[in-house]
Amino acid sequence: MVGAVIRNGAGEILCALRAPGMSMAGLWEFPGGKIEPHETPAETLVREIREELGCQIQVGELVADVTHQYSTVEVHLRTYEATVVNGEPTAREHAELRWLA
Repeated sequence: MVGAVIRNGAGEILCALRAPGMSMAGLWEFPGGKIEPHETPAETLVREIREELGCQIQVGELVADVTHQYSTVEVHLRTYEATVVNGEPTAREHAELRWLA
């Protein structure tokens, strides 16, 4: 799994609220998704952000590489710095988007 730490010009970070019907609904996350076998982490983030938020990003440096054990699943998540280079993020799949300090 990969996530994008998207920063705006004010240095705020985009956070996405998981919608009802999604696994772990009601939790906040960095947008992103599952890496397909033919993709690099950066390619995955560009595709997922285009699909989920309707904008184009440029992927930067790795922020963190962590594994977390939930009660039903283990998640290996790599997060990367990112900036929007075209369009404006819109909640297409999430319940809400928020820019936070």
